[in-house]
Amino acid sequence: MIKYRLYSTYGTIHTVKRVDTIEEVIKEIEKIIYKEDAHYLVVKEDYENNTDIPYATIFSIEEFNDFKENYFEDTKGYGKSR
Repeated sequence: MIKYRLYSTYGTIHTVKRVDTIEEVIKEIEKIIYKEDAHYLVVKEDYENNTDIPYATIFSIEEFNDFKENYFEDTKGYGKSR
């Protein structure tokens, strides 16, 4: 099973939310990125292998837009997230 944790550096580093898909990560970042001057870290939790893997770091709105665009380009045609 794979889950994702989203961290923000707004104020102090803290967990924003734990979600199941990258689409949910994108939705959560969209809710706050225009209100907070922060950096974001997405960590992929792999329960089968008992590992936490840094998935993405986002330092600006431009990087977020690139991340979102690249993610949807990669999944285009598959019908759902990986």
